[in-house]
Amino acid sequence: MTMTPRERILATLDHKEPDKVPLTARFWLDTRIKLRKYYGVDGAVNRGESITALSYATTDEKLYAKMGIDNPMVTVTRLMPKDWKPTPEYLSFCEATGYEPESEYANFEDYRIRRKLGAKGKSVLQQYFFTHHPWESFTTPSQVEDAQLPDLEAPGRFEKTEKKVEEKKDSNLVMGGLGHVLWTKSWELRGMLTLMKDLHANPEMVEAILDKLTDYGCNMADKLLDLGCDGLSLSED
Repeated sequence: MTMTPRERILATLDHKEPDKVPLTARFWLDTRIKLRKYYGVDGAVNRGESITALSYATTDEKLYAKMGIDNPMVTVTRLMPKDWKPTPEYLSFCEATGYEPESEYANFEDYRIRRKLGAKGKSVLQQYFFTHHPWESFTTPSQVEDAQLPDLEAPGRFEKTEKKVEEKKDSNLVMGGLGHVLWTKSWELRGMLTLMKDLHANPEMVEAILDKLTDYGCNMADKLLDLGCDGLSLSED
């Protein structure tokens, strides 16, 4: 009997034999572009062409199906409030880096972290570098404790997330993505060099940062689990 991706991964986790080995993969956009071309999947482009709208989920699903990859786990996360409208400049930034605008803004600019595009290399994608860490100037733990983080109660914040959970729950294992919620978010907010200095000379500041982000992450986790996610995932270095 053919299993759904959800049934396949749950059987595997339960130490039972699935109908086939569940496979998952994640590729950078420039790699996906090359694979699309190699496998003859609609949406493939050559280097140098515009990569506008190249994050089509349907195209990638076709690619993964061609490669025998069923990606049994789907990750959902918090997004922007309902009234957020990306500027043309921000859309261009995300096209250049290969990331989805709504989730990118929620991961960085929503925290008031600022970035800038780096130089163009051989890839169709560009890297970025950080230009502003909003907590870098803080001198006391109380400033961290008083700092505002993105509002999890903002209208529409989890609306698309909830729809995706409902859409995928029967076919896939749905994970609530917390993203860079702890260590990586600490240095994104504080600055890598400053945070490293804090670890040696100002440990109270590090404790305040990690405590605040842990509480925030737990609140986000509760929201995602309440929406029906099967589990949680972290993205950390």
